[in-house]
Amino acid sequence: VDAIAVYDTDMRIITLNQTSLDIFGKPAEQLIGKKLLDIIPQMEGSKGHRDLLSAINGETIHNKIYYSEISHRYYENSLMPLKDESNNVFAVLVMAHDNTDILASTQKLKEAQQIAQIGHWDWDVITNELTWSDNMYKIYGLDAEQSINYERFISLVHPDDRPNMQASIEFALQSQ
Repeated sequence: VDAIAVYDTDMRIITLNQTSLDIFGKPAEQLIGKKLLDIIPQMEGSKGHRDLLSAINGETIHNKIYYSEISHRYYENSLMPLKDESNNVFAVLVMAHDNTDILASTQKLKEAQQIAQIGHWDWDVITNELTWSDNMYKIYGLDAEQSINYERFISLVHPDDRPNMQASIEFALQSQ
């Protein structure tokens, strides 16, 4: 479950869900109505603090990867200013999804692929766009900044292997 919290414009905690309470490690009675920096003074000046200030000033913030120096975990988070009918910010909604385990698994997969000298890829058949792992680019000696599509990929497969490759792909497409 994602962590959800609402702060007023003075950074007082208005409400928290259970996941947020678990992150803070304190019961709601010790948090609700308290200013964030009174609870976690070391947060002052951090990215999280700056993002909250930006949201209080009306900016919507989205971080695909945010490292919390407080919890020592990685989150994808969003901070959304809540506005009244006059368009004045009265609070900020913060939602955070803990991606620490996913990021660690991704790193382990990347390392395993490098050791085994293999890669992985995904093909969007509608857009004909391929997404390759970094190691796929290394295997084929290509720059990772270059885009890749199905036709380009097939041109990189050894001519003797193309019929089997294309037959396997056709079978997979028909099996879905």
